[in-house]
Amino acid sequence: MRSDIKKLPDLYDLWDYNDPATTRAKFEEITASGKTEKHRDYYFELQTQIARTYGLEANFKKAHDILDSVEENLNEGNSVTRVRYYLERGRTYRSSGEVEKSQTLFADAFAISEEMELDFYAVDAAHMLAIASAETEKKMDWSFRAAEIAANSTDPRARKWQGSLYNNMGWDYFSQGDYATA
Repeated sequence: MRSDIKKLPDLYDLWDYNDPATTRAKFEEITASGKTEKHRDYYFELQTQIARTYGLEANFKKAHDILDSVEENLNEGNSVTRVRYYLERGRTYRSSGEVEKSQTLFADAFAISEEMELDFYAVDAAHMLAIASAETEKKMDWSFRAAEIAANSTDPRARKWQGSLYNNMGWDYFSQGDYATA
């Protein structure tokens, strides 16, 4: 990695999931600054996050249009950009009601994340696989897998997932009527 890419903001730090429009404005400001011109992967990773803001606002067509552009420009092989593309395309499909399409994308994101030892993204993908699973057993298997990765990770961002994961698992137990475990 070139040292000048370190000057670009960490996209994770710019997110406000409760305010996708403001987050999108921050991302678009980075794009408009021209700083991403020399950083192709960063630019397309940024585009996946812009697509996510539209998905959170239920503007699935706009999200898919942006992701189509990213897909056309993905480099071969595995990368964080490819993982984020799979995650955001999967989230867009899931949120728009096309859950089956999302599962393959989340599985691809998980596999690449595991291969590249990107715990944060592996936890995110496993978490999304749990959410997208209709079968209780699969849902719980993916939740436990995500929690295990988060608990054993040296990545502080991956470890931060633990609270959300245990909350989701508690609600899954609750919905099954297993109140003591919940």
